[in-house]
Amino acid sequence: MTAVYDRAIEQNIEQWENEGGNVPSQTIATTVTTKTESLLPPAPVCVCRCQATREYGHLIPSVVLNEKFCQQSVDNLNQLLADAMCMRDMYNKHRWQATGPAFYQLHEFFGKHAVEQSKIVDTIAERIMMLGGISISMAQEVADTTNIPPPPRGCECPEAQLSRLLQAHEITLQSARTMARRAIEMGDVGTNDMLVSDVIRINESHSQWVAKHLDKTPPCRTKNYQ
Repeated sequence: MTAVYDRAIEQNIEQWENEGGNVPSQTIATTVTTKTESLLPPAPVCVCRCQATREYGHLIPSVVLNEKFCQQSVDNLNQLLADAMCMRDMYNKHRWQATGPAFYQLHEFFGKHAVEQSKIVDTIAERIMMLGGISISMAQEVADTTNIPPPPRGCECPEAQLSRLLQAHEITLQSARTMARRAIEMGDVGTNDMLVSDVIRINESHSQWVAKHLDKTPPCRTKNYQ
C-alpha cells in the first residue's frame, strides 16, 4: 500500500513539473489523503431496523424456581450488579489518578482490586442470565441504578479515594447480605451461594485491606469530599 502512495505522489510531481510549475506540499498531502481514502473499503451501513428481541425486565425462567421469586432475584441482582460495576470503575478511576508518596503501592492495590471486582461483575451477570433475566450493561444504566454515591470527576487525595471505596464496600455488603438472606427464604440456593462465596467474602476482604491502607494514609490537608 505504501508503494501505491509513493507512485501517486511521483505521478503528480511529474505532471506539475511538465507543466512548468512548482509542487505545493499541500497538493502532495491532499493526493496521499485522497488515494488512501480510495483504497479503504466503504464503511458498513447498518440497515437493520428491528426492535429488541426481548425487552428489559422480561423474564424467561430457566431454573427450577418459582417465577415470582425468580423475578425478585433478578431485580435484586441487577441492583447489586450496578453497585459492583460502579465499584470496579471507581477502583479504575483511583488507579489512574493515584498520587502522593505511596503512588506505586496504591496504583497496584487499586488495579488488583479492579480486576477482582470485574470477576464479580461477570459472576453476577451470568447468574442473572441463568435465572432467565436481562442484566444491565451500559454506563448510564449503572448510574441510574447504583446506590453508591458518584465521586467527582477531578483527582482526589489518597485519603478521600480510600474513604469513598470503604463507603462503597459497606453499601455493597449491606445489600448483598440482605439479598443472601432473602434468597434463602425464596429457596434460591444457587443465588445465595453465589452471593456468599463470590460477592460477600471478596468484598469483606477488599474492605479490610482498604481500611488498613486508610489507617496508614496521612490526612488530607483540605477535606472537601463528602
